Amino acid sequence: MQTRGDKGFSLLEVLVGMAVFMIGMLGVIVLFMSAVRMNAFSGNFSEANSLAVRKIEELRESDYDLIVSGTDSGLGKDGIFTVNKVVTETDNTTLKDLKTIDITVSWTVKESTQSITMRTLRSNYEM
Repeated sequence: MQTRGDKGFSLLEVLVGMAVFMIGMLGVIVLFMSAVRMNAFSGNFSEANSLAVRKIEELRESDYDLIVSGTDSGLGKDGIFTVNKVVTETDNTTLKDLKTIDITVSWTVKESTQSITMRTLRSNYEM
């Protein structure tokens, strides 16, 4: 029983306030978990992009006749990346000695497979 001089909150007011606070915190926790997940995806995507660019640079420096299709596995800092290289020779009378190279870097995290693909052309022409 409250009298005129009593100050403070009742138990019911404190419980309602805590419930409202917990609902708000639940939303913050969901946002935090989503940010962590997207940060991990972004890191993997950046590393895959770097691997693809590195492979293209290797092919640019390679001898033209040694550029063939192939697959490399277990790459990257966690060993989760696979680089697949598909080389197709152009069968065109105008564009001789030209290869189309598709580099696909794929990785799997928690049963979800992601990939990026880059395409480049390599000619046998030297200056």
